[in-house]
Amino acid sequence: MRFILLVHLIFCFLFSSCQGKKINFDAATKLPQVPFPAGQDKKWVAIRDLAAYKDDVVCDTLYSIYLSIDTSLRGHGEYYDVIFNTLVTINTEKSARTVEKIYSIKQPDFIFQSTLINLTNLTHYDKLFPGILNSLKPKLMDAHWVLKILEKGIAEKKITNEQLISWLPQLGSFYQYTKQQRNIPVPREGLILNIYYWISNPILARCLGPIRDNEAAKNILFELFNDSKNAISKDEKRLSWEAFKALDTLITDESYLTVLCKDVIFRKEVYSYLRSVNRRHLFPRTLNNQQSLSEMMAVSGRNLRVHDTDWPDEITYIGTKEVNNQHYYFYWLCWWKDCKSNSVVIVGPQPGDKNIFDDNPKLKGVSVSENARKEELNVIISNYAIE
Repeated sequence: MRFILLVHLIFCFLFSSCQGKKINFDAATKLPQVPFPAGQDKKWVAIRDLAAYKDDVVCDTLYSIYLSIDTSLRGHGEYYDVIFNTLVTINTEKSARTVEKIYSIKQPDFIFQSTLINLTNLTHYDKLFPGILNSLKPKLMDAHWVLKILEKGIAEKKITNEQLISWLPQLGSFYQYTKQQRNIPVPREGLILNIYYWISNPILARCLGPIRDNEAAKNILFELFNDSKNAISKDEKRLSWEAFKALDTLITDESYLTVLCKDVIFRKEVYSYLRSVNRRHLFPRTLNNQQSLSEMMAVSGRNLRVHDTDWPDEITYIGTKEVNNQHYYFYWLCWWKDCKSNSVVIVGPQPGDKNIFDDNPKLKGVSVSENARKEELNVIISNYAIE
């Protein structure tokens, strides 16, 4: 008797669960769409709750709901948002492929950037391609995150060179699109588009690096490099540098590196990169000395935290102190144009032979004084005791 009762209870529980599941499917599918659901609408909530059922049927249902969304109603993008986030929560290969299918068949006209970023949390995020590449245009803001997902797949070896080559038509089309948008002379809007030309294409360059020997990829990389190698802004310099690295041994331009390395922000990057790829000989000769190379170590995380900024406005070499045939270099880091906010920092020791450079000295941008006056600098160096 007890056994029969137990079986009956289990049957009732399963039946109730199935009924509840059916109700959720019906609510998500059949309830009417409203403008700007904002999480309060019953249909919106029912779609979100489908995440509890991690099976292929749910993904197919979400795809059907997506296709049924009336885009003439204002705020319909919020339904797209909950559909995508529900697929991310389900987090199966099927859910990733469903997102890819959506982008292949009917690209959303709006999606929150937070949702795009959330797609990187998919275990099978690589299955978003190639469909998601359709969203590279027309929104450069969205393109930034799509390219970051692509870059992640390449770095984790989930995306092969053969796949990249097969997607070159879409990537090349996006690159041409960025060039067109860059030249649109529209105040404000044009400025934003110009910015995204310089922000998106460094990621594109890194993505094309593994297939640099492909003629189409090589042409894009050379064009990116030549277009930005005489750049002034840091965003432009970043683009030329990423294209240079992506081209690897296909390009050697010492004059370019000399100009780039005058910017201390890039000097350390260039030095570290060339050393890592056994091309240290390309580092600019005019900057290949202890004073210059120590300067690139002058800005430490500690300095940045003290002054609550990314980089100082100016870095000035102010002197050297020799102790026990070793050299300690001092620099004055100025924040803001008046230099009232500043740090005097030390880098060293460096060997007595100035033709040798130690890239891992004991002191790297350690502050020895804060907010010093210019007339105090020589005294600070003279009085500093080397520990």
